[in-house]
Amino acid sequence: MSHPWSAQLRPIEAVKLIWQDLADKGFRVSRDEFLVEMETIEKSYWERVSRTCQEQRIDEKISLALSKLGVEIAYDDPMMAQAVDKSMEVLETIWYDDLEPTLRGLLTRNLSIGVISNTSWPLPDRDVRFLSRFFNVIITSYEHGFRKPHQSIFASALEKLHVSPDEAIHVGNSKNDVVGARSSGMEAAFIKREDVELDADFILTSLEDILGIVDV
Repeated sequence: MSHPWSAQLRPIEAVKLIWQDLADKGFRVSRDEFLVEMETIEKSYWERVSRTCQEQRIDEKISLALSKLGVEIAYDDPMMAQAVDKSMEVLETIWYDDLEPTLRGLLTRNLSIGVISNTSWPLPDRDVRFLSRFFNVIITSYEHGFRKPHQSIFASALEKLHVSPDEAIHVGNSKNDVVGARSSGMEAAFIKREDVELDADFILTSLEDILGIVDV
């Protein structure tokens, strides 16, 4: 399963919190200049990731922006981790209404299910606690290093779930989901959250539609 189950809000506010936390620790950089650098890095990131699928974590982006402004702090410095952790307070995840009923339905069927999520951010602890109630495996590009549709992130999920591609159905809401799943040998189910048409093995109008598909 992909992440057609949520939408994440307010990442720019989280970036501002990271700047504030580092500034409070004595790192002197202009907030406006920092945000401009972050915007430039983000633009370059999206151009590159569309070609390579290689993830660039938020702490790596922050470290690069600061370096361009003459401030050196490694992406894996404990102070960076603390700043990112604090910023998670304002990241808000909105769960779609059809998520929990679907997950409860899948639990009754004793299936192994996992999450593959494209994100530059670590998952907030509250989200991990919620998802861990239902999912056997949670994989993010933040941890894995590559984003969908790169085959390696799908292969990692299959390996950890101990299932073969022909035993799996991937549910997603983007072209990257469908392309990545099919190139990995899985069937692809596309859930239409927006007015987008994609060629997939299954088209879902609600996440709960997957229950009827796995019962066949």
